[in-house]
Amino acid sequence: MYRMWPTSSISLLILLQYLISSLVHCRVYNIEDYGARTDQDCTEAIRNTLKAAALEKHGAEVLIPKGNFITAPINITSNIIFRINGHLKAVKDSSRYPPVSLLPSYGYDLDIGHFSANSRGHLRHHPFIWSVNATNITICGSGIIDGSGLYWLEKFHNKTLNKVGRPHLMEINGGKDITIGEKKPDGRLILLNSGFWTLHPIYCNNVHIHNINIIASHCNTWNDKCNPNIDGIDIDSSTNVLIENNHISVGDDHVTILSGGGEAGRKYNMPSKNITVKNNILGTGMGLSIGSSVSGGVEDVLYYNNTMNETRMQWGQGVHIKTRVGIGGYIKNVVYDSNTYYNTGSGGE
Repeated sequence: MYRMWPTSSISLLILLQYLISSLVHCRVYNIEDYGARTDQDCTEAIRNTLKAAALEKHGAEVLIPKGNFITAPINITSNIIFRINGHLKAVKDSSRYPPVSLLPSYGYDLDIGHFSANSRGHLRHHPFIWSVNATNITICGSGIIDGSGLYWLEKFHNKTLNKVGRPHLMEINGGKDITIGEKKPDGRLILLNSGFWTLHPIYCNNVHIHNINIIASHCNTWNDKCNPNIDGIDIDSSTNVLIENNHISVGDDHVTILSGGGEAGRKYNMPSKNITVKNNILGTGMGLSIGSSVSGGVEDVLYYNNTMNETRMQWGQGVHIKTRVGIGGYIKNVVYDSNTYYNTGSGGE
């Protein structure tokens, strides 16, 4: 007999977030008040709005209103509600995504690097939406966060990345009390067209991802040109995570649980544990996974009542538990219960 995860701490978190949102009306900062205009590069306006909101003692909301707004990468700090009701689109210019530090539990870039001594890449581009060591943030709304993924896929296939890995659409690094999405009758937040992994919470505690759509760049059939390594959600060295009621259609793992790679991951030694993934609808992709980078260990994971229907000749597995020589770590206490797989794909072209 197994127990349901997450533990009571994340259930309490969700309750507290509901009570706070009901009782506290924080100030709203609209990016248009700081100079943002539709169909223009609004990077400075958005960054200035976030800076102003960060000065609020009890937190604030930053609003992306309806319209099309283009921006370079942005950073979310503590006590911010980042609400996207419009179309927030990533600028197509790699020079606007500066190289950033490698993740300490890997020591190599996750795109063009490798955990072996023959690493091909040592840098990574700044994630489009990035948060580092922030507490109490919510990213929600009824709009679109668009990573302009085709721009990055062309660079990947043309081998013009110059040893700097593609950016994640959204990386939450070292976060605590994190909410992505909200339950609303008038639309869901859509994470669209990532250049690499879509949503990557790493070194986090208390994460709730719910009622969002994650969609990779469109391709009719699976082949070596279609969305390489475009994962949906990668939970990495994180604790107390609930993922529920999402729709995910991507080019690799729908959801996977990780904890660092190789010697760096074993030294960092931060497992992923107490994770529940339930009631999600899965389209194109490679299923509900563990690994392959599990050097810090993975434990107490429940995949419950998810539905997968692969339709684009993908070679996706429904259940995928994987590792590689040199990874190390452990995988234990993992339960797959009441999941439905209508079609898990066939051989790729």
